[in-house]
Amino acid sequence: MEINKKAYDVLAWLGRIGLPALSVLYATLGKIWSLPYTEQIPLTITAVAVFINALLGINSKQYFEEHDIVKKEEE
Repeated sequence: MEINKKAYDVLAWLGRIGLPALSVLYATLGKIWSLPYTEQIPLTITAVAVFINALLGINSKQYFEEHDIVKKEEE
């Protein structure tokens, strides 16, 4: 399944920059301000970021193969 470029760019930004930064921010501020669930919330956010990146990686691989962008090694 292909997704459009704008959706891909938004998901890539979330998975690579936005969610990891949010995870670190909550973990850090949670320790400083004694916020609840300072382990569970950052781990959940990180898990979502990894999941998004995995799906984007699969989507990219399929896109490159379908459009014959990746040169396959000759056997």
